[in-house]
Amino acid sequence: MNKVVLKFGDLEFTAKFGLATIGNLLKKESLSLQEFFSMFESNIAYIAPKLLFHAIKKGDPAKEITEEQVEDLIDEDGGFNSPQLSVFITAFGKSIKTDNVGKPNPATRKPKK
Repeated sequence: MNKVVLKFGDLEFTAKFGLATIGNLLKKESLSLQEFFSMFESNIAYIAPKLLFHAIKKGDPAKEITEEQVEDLIDEDGGFNSPQLSVFITAFGKSIKTDNVGKPNPATRKPKK
């Protein structure tokens, strides 16, 4: 499972993301996987905070935090320009472009010269 440590002010969270995290989000939002990826591409402002919430709940299950609090943390950290949200989105994006052992999928590998 992939993870990233995020710091919002004095608060630190481990955000884990993988199949279970995505599955939890899909179930809660009643989305298909195709709808999720379409939304991730077309409306990241809506879906990224929700994904981050589920990733934090997976990474730090003992920490009490609501989805609204995650949205507020992102807004206080710069909203669209939040460095922590950027770190999370970048790490998540890289994770879906690799196979289960962390090597690029054949479709994303650069051809050998």
